[in-house]
Amino acid sequence: MSIPSQREMKELNYKSSIDEYLNRGNYKKALEYCNIAISEGFKSSKIYERRADAHFNLREYSNARKDYEEASKADPYDNWYKEKIAQLKSQGF
Repeated sequence: MSIPSQREMKELNYKSSIDEYLNRGNYKKALEYCNIAISEGFKSSKIYERRADAHFNLREYSNARKDYEEASKADPYDNWYKEKIAQLKSQGF
């Protein structure tokens, strides 16, 4: 098992902070942290998924769909994203 790099640790810290804000219902703060992480080059499917979840909970459904699409591009084998996208599209978003 290798020691995580400084970059990997930073991404894990972002994910942990974002998860904490999402779990507490502070969706705007979660969104803020997602935006910072993405602007710093952390563009994993999980960061986009968390940002989509924040948008969804803020009832910003079109933005949520866009981020689920980005998550799906980053991880095309995860069908869960495709299901969320289809669900939002069927509702007109």
